[in-house]
Amino acid sequence: MTTWTNKELKDLRNNPNDYPTDDMLVSLASAKLHPSATPSWEDGYDWGIGGGVEFPVLAFAEGNAVYFALETSHTMKINDWLDIHVHGTLPTNDAGKKVKWQVDVIAAGIGEAWSVPEGSPYTHEFTLKGAEADRHNMLDLADIPPMNSTVSTIYQFKLTRIAPTSDPYGEDIYLIFADCHYRADSSGSYFEDGKLTEEYAKQKGTPKNPFKPGAW
Repeated sequence: MTTWTNKELKDLRNNPNDYPTDDMLVSLASAKLHPSATPSWEDGYDWGIGGGVEFPVLAFAEGNAVYFALETSHTMKINDWLDIHVHGTLPTNDAGKKVKWQVDVIAAGIGEAWSVPEGSPYTHEFTLKGAEADRHNMLDLADIPPMNSTVSTIYQFKLTRIAPTSDPYGEDIYLIFADCHYRADSSGSYFEDGKLTEEYAKQKGTPKNPFKPGAW
């Protein structure tokens, strides 16, 4: 985790080219499963805790895929990169073994045609260190080039566990969340299809009470 000093925070606020970042989250438990290459729900995993603690897991073998969608926040900088990563765990340690993921992406802003970002599908291979079992692991998957031409741009994803180049990890991978890191350049908006900065410009200035009715 990055720790900002007071000076760095001041510099960040005063630099129009730098913006704070945030995450948009997708629970993979609510995603659409692939009709024929479906990850399995497994009961009885104790997450390394024991003592009768059990929660189900969404388990990905090689070839399993899941679909999910994400709508960009009004706070996200328009026409900017999106960094997708996943959170999950492994049931066993196996140092040196490899895991590989593929992400297929399409996206469209409001009123725009669907298109494929440059570089899709993206792949990323990981070599296990041998200390991932029963831990909260985060795996960075891809940096998606700018596609969000409007607020509330929709990204659709297909996430597939694919065969690595060598030495595959032999167990299922348990995934919980996919989320996308983005840069925020405003506090959101009052309306469904605009940015707060644009609304301020139309109203000629920042409101005295920006979060109350009749702000100007």
